[in-house]
Amino acid sequence: NTKGMLCVNHEFGTNPHVLGKSAPETLEDVRLSQNVHGVSVVAIEKKRNRWKVVASPNSRRITVNTPMAFSGRAADSPLLQNVNGNIALGTVNNCGSGTTPWGTYLTCEENFNGYFGATDADAFNANISEEQSRYGFSAGGFDYGWENFDARFDLSDPDYANESNRFGWVVEIDPYDASQKSV
Repeated sequence: NTKGMLCVNHEFGTNPHVLGKSAPETLEDVRLSQNVHGVSVVAIEKKRNRWKVVASPNSRRITVNTPMAFSGRAADSPLLQNVNGNIALGTVNNCGSGTTPWGTYLTCEENFNGYFGATDADAFNANISEEQSRYGFSAGGFDYGWENFDARFDLSDPDYANESNRFGWVVEIDPYDASQKSV
């Protein structure tokens, strides 16, 4: 085989590593931090016994802000709906991975709880669910600070009450079809 699609997980990047500072100061900082997480899908080709990246319409980045689709029984679950009706976006902290017999790529989200925090710790602590507690959600998260500029990651924002349920999944990506949403 001399051609293929290479999928690479980007598990995490800390604020000092990505931003050069301990915490984001703007939404732009948060977007930069979010964009280093996720998965790269890259076309490669072997030329003269060396693998090289080549142009392909299927090469892409799948980040925390990439539109996603849920499938199966979970797709219509009220636990995935938010009051504001925002669409499902993204994948984060991708660790384990593998390929399926039908040629898709599976990437597993772990430690997703740490990307969430609460701008109102008292409100969050008063309303933390049993499931959130079991998964280790906290008002401070892992100190990424995304919740301060991106309401999706603010556990105390009632408009995004189920956003945390949209992470922690095994995500399936078709590396040969960039037009499909990951599921």
